[in-house]
Amino acid sequence: MELAKKVKQLRKLEAEAAELMEQAETLKDEIKAEMRERGVEEMRAGVFSVRYARIVSNRFDTVSFKEENEELYRRYLKRTETRRFVVA
Repeated sequence: MELAKKVKQLRKLEAEAAELMEQAETLKDEIKAEMRERGVEEMRAGVFSVRYARIVSNRFDTVSFKEENEELYRRYLKRTETRRFVVA
């Protein structure tokens, strides 16, 4: 298969995947709305167990740390290299 055909097929599959993800998100939103309506964080749906619970976590505030301790922040920066694949 020539490269242009592969890219065209890739674009088609990505569009289909995006549409499926949108449908999945809509279903998730409907399920979450029903759970909020019932006032539950966990419920059974046939053979499935569904949870929609609040999670509390602590995160390091790098923006504030950098503003207050710029020299220390720079000392611990780690350079990384990645490759990005883009079809435009």
